[in-house]
Amino acid sequence: MDKVPKETPYFIATVKERFCFLSNYDFHLSEIKGSTIRYESPRVSVVLSYQWYSYEIEIEIGLINQKDRFSFSEIVHAIMPSYKYSAGKIASKRESIRAILGEISNFIKDHGKSVISGDIDAFDAIKNIRSATQNKSEWQHRLSSIRRNAERSWRQKDYEGVKKLYGSIKTGLTNVEEQRLKYAAQMSRVKDKPHDINE
Repeated sequence: MDKVPKETPYFIATVKERFCFLSNYDFHLSEIKGSTIRYESPRVSVVLSYQWYSYEIEIEIGLINQKDRFSFSEIVHAIMPSYKYSAGKIASKRESIRAILGEISNFIKDHGKSVISGDIDAFDAIKNIRSATQNKSEWQHRLSSIRRNAERSWRQKDYEGVKKLYGSIKTGLTNVEEQRLKYAAQMSRVKDKPHDINE
């Protein structure tokens, strides 16, 4: 049997109360399983879950005929990036369950009509932001690796390596990194300069 938080019955009851507005968009309650409740319209699914191991409330919204499901934070970022989420995510008590579900439902009701209506452009916008975020994360990971290797090359006085590694970043170098790149380039030129055999 799946584990569920002890306040699951209250969570389910509060979801039904706070998300009853979904019926205005042709949603029906399609499933309750453990601490997860699912609503569906002909175009969109809305799934809310209450995690027993973390007491976090999560919501995922997606188009019925597509595999992508988007979190509340992704939807907020696409619709209103300046929005400040205040209720938190941890809901170990009834007061926090009500506060979190209240904030999520109010935002979707007031600002997320295009999403729950199944507007393709709205979902494309969210998907594009997800892709951009993933690309940024991948670049940050690569950047960290480059900087670690450049630091190692600097300590080993491998100036060719320093020049190549910092040169691959191009923009966003710190002042120290710029100075190291400049020095490494100078040292490489000295190394490559042909010497007179009579010197």
